[in-house]
Amino acid sequence: MIYDLFIQVEPENGLQYIIDKMQTYIEDMGADIVTNEAYREKPLDMVRTLLEFKSKIDTCIRDSFAENMNFQKARDESFRTFMNKFDKTPHYIALYCDNAQRDTYKHKSMGEIKSEIDDLIKLFCCLNGRDEFITAYETLLADRLLNKLSVNDEAEEYVIKK
Repeated sequence: MIYDLFIQVEPENGLQYIIDKMQTYIEDMGADIVTNEAYREKPLDMVRTLLEFKSKIDTCIRDSFAENMNFQKARDESFRTFMNKFDKTPHYIALYCDNAQRDTYKHKSMGEIKSEIDDLIKLFCCLNGRDEFITAYETLLADRLLNKLSVNDEAEEYVIKK
């Protein structure tokens, strides 16, 4: 692995070079996602793409960089940077959660649901507009509960506990 080579040759400067390149890549790709006009009409697709991108980066850090804490911190910082470039991101994540609670979660096991909710929480943690997400989520939750639209009460409980 190139990581092993860099850590042996130049533990500090070598890794920082890779981290800087990774951060640039994450911020550029992420900005392309959140500023893509096509997602304005398909917010669920934007969040799905963010989740896939986050998973790809997490896998890379796990498999290529031995889950090095410096890479994890750089990833989190990069996600915070690009996710807050578009002011609707918190609302779109809330809409994605709402759609999942109304429909998607009836086709998944509780293990799959918990895993997806955990991934959504990781995205939530990157938001500056957490209050916006919470407000939107509470409104959508109230609608689901009042109209009995939730397909999985255990999943609802899991989100609230998180």
